[in-house]
Formats: sequence, structure tokens, C-alpha cells
Amino acid sequence: MGLIISKFKAETVDFKRNIEFNEAYFKENFKFKDIDFMKEHDVVISSDHTNSYLLLKKFKIEGLIVVDQHIDLYDFKGLNKASVFRRCFEEGLIKFIIFVGVRESEIDETEFERELYYIDIIKTNDFNEGVLRALKILKKKGFKNIAVDIDLDAFDSDVIKGVEYCKYNLKNVLDDRKEFIEKELNENGLSVNVDIKKLKKFAIENDLNIVYWHITEFEPEFDDGRTLELVKRLI
Repeated sequence: MGLIISKFKAETVDFKRNIEFNEAYFKENFKFKDIDFMKEHDVVISSDHTNSYLLLKKFKIEGLIVVDQHIDLYDFKGLNKASVFRRCFEEGLIKFIIFVGVRESEIDETEFERELYYIDIIKTNDFNEGVLRALKILKKKGFKNIAVDIDLDAFDSDVIKGVEYCKYNLKNVLDDRKEFIEKELNENGLSVNVDIKKLKKFAIENDLNIVYWHITEFEPEFDDGRTLELVKRLI
């Protein structure tokens, strides 16, 4: 699969037609060794979390780790970034999801949805600790083919601004949700200190096949450079 830059938006589900390869942006902003690494290691970078639906439809994944400030199990009409994992469960595309880095107010808000589906939540502000704990849970459950889905808005909003949901950019938030979202964003997000090598080493040593890494909700036009640096560390 290699590096894919996706501009897929909600309601469109034709994977081949809507996944767009765009190497120019990353050649300009990444070192060539980063480009080569992404092509070799199945990294998907997208601007919309609904791409998770397409990835789970295309690849056979048993257990999914989702790093996100939201749980995305809402019963909104159609396919969108708030309902994407509800749709995936409804269509039998995934068996089990572990969420890492969910904000406290989001956990309270989605109590009903969490009772409907086979999920777990790891409460932490440490990315490395949370993903490592999730990998250990998947290993214990006997899952082999897994994926890691990273929504960049899970990280500290004072640092990571190249996303739609941060304190400084709420362009598409509906008025009736704005107060809740603003409260949520004032809660602590994940630390940007990441150690991907350690996590990948654990997966390899424990026979966990990470089919793909999906880094999503990346909005370069809002970035001050620090989100791009985080993306580099995540690959």
C-alpha cells in the first residue's frame, strides 16, 4: 500500500476512486528517507477520519487501536467522522476497538454508545503508555492482524494546531456543539512525546501484525509547523 495522502470526505465510499496519492507535499516537507520509509511501511495520512471506514473495508483487521479525543460512536445519519466507528461495527468491519487518549467529558457524553459495542478505553495523557497497553490487551486476546488509527486532535491543543478540532480552529463545529467542544479542548490532551520505535519493536517481538498506521485529521493549512513535526515522529 505504501504512502497514501487521502482527501476522502464523508458520504463517499469508493476507495479506489477517492484515495489520492500526493507525493509532492511530502517531498517538500519531509526528508527523502521519510518518504521511502512511508512507502515501505504502509502509512496512510488523511484529512478526514471517515477514511477509517474505507481502510477497515479494504483490509481484514481484528483489533483496532484508535488514538483520539473523541469516541466517534454517535448515531448521526450516514457516514461521518462522528459516526464512523458505529458504521464499522454495524457492517461487521471490526471486532474490537481500544480507544486511547479520549477526553474525560467525551467519556461522560458517550456512556450509552459505549455499552452497545465491543470497545475498551485507556485513560492516559501518555501516548506511548496508552498504545503499549493497548497492544498488550490485543496480544492477550489473541488478535494477530491489527491497525493503529491516530487522530491528531488527541494531542495537546496548545501544541497541535494543524487539525480541525483545536482551541484555535473550530471552523465546522455546529453552534449547539461549540460549548461542549470548547470545554473538551480545555482538558489535557496527549503529550507529543512519542516513541514509535519502541511500540513497533513490541509488536514485532509479540507477533502482532500491524497492517497499517493511519494518521488522520491533518490540516496543513492551520499548522504552525509543530503538527508536521509530530507526523514525522509518528512514522
